[in-house]
Amino acid sequence: MNLKKLQRHFHQALLAQDSALPEWIADNKNLSAQQSIDIYRHNMNSGLARALQTIYPACHRILGAAYFNQVARAYARRYPSTNSNLNEYGEHFADFLATLCASNEELADFAYLPDLAELEQRCHQAHYAADDAPFDFARLAKLAKEKYGQLVLQASHSLSLFSSPYPIRTIRELNLSAEHSAATVPASAQQECLVIHRLPPVTVTQVSQRHYDILQAIVAGDCVASIGQRFGELDMLHHWVNHKKWVQGFYEDSVRSE
Repeated sequence: MNLKKLQRHFHQALLAQDSALPEWIADNKNLSAQQSIDIYRHNMNSGLARALQTIYPACHRILGAAYFNQVARAYARRYPSTNSNLNEYGEHFADFLATLCASNEELADFAYLPDLAELEQRCHQAHYAADDAPFDFARLAKLAKEKYGQLVLQASHSLSLFSSPYPIRTIRELNLSAEHSAATVPASAQQECLVIHRLPPVTVTQVSQRHYDILQAIVAGDCVASIGQRFGELDMLHHWVNHKKWVQGFYEDSVRSE
């Protein structure tokens, strides 16, 4: 048997799929071939569950260790890890939780969990995002002011936007605090428009709908003049560049500058 075929059977065995692997493993005085494979499978599932717990700590605290580990095993069967970097594991976890919440009565009171998982995933991605170069104020100063409207602002590499009908920012913060017991959603849910960004550290900031829409326009690549026409005075840009660091660069819109 060649190595590639052996690796395929080993992978199938770890996923509890039909595999001929036990036939090629010798029993020893303490463990059968199947018991040896079960140990590897247990270690793999435990490692994947720990990876999910690291990325989704608030979800873990709300669900509790036992139930979360059960969900993690089901997720591993549905979405086997295909990357040796576990920091990139769990990208479908929010969608997986949405399916579970829709089909399991015991999760009926946790409809916000998929949004919470999405927020935690965004925070995780922000932590590992590429660093931003310093904003080039010198190059900006050389531009004629009449060209400012043609500029396209560039958001920070770590910035992302997320809106939810639930107060997930509050839920996340409560469940990351050792001072509080596991906290669920308040009775009066409210819309939240959130900005996730690594300053550092990773911060989740609630903003107004107007500021959220302006940031969406920046991320979409709209020029300053277009954004100004839609939203009026953009006096907050100075703060976003100098203090929040949400905007890290700019370029001239060649289409509009012709």
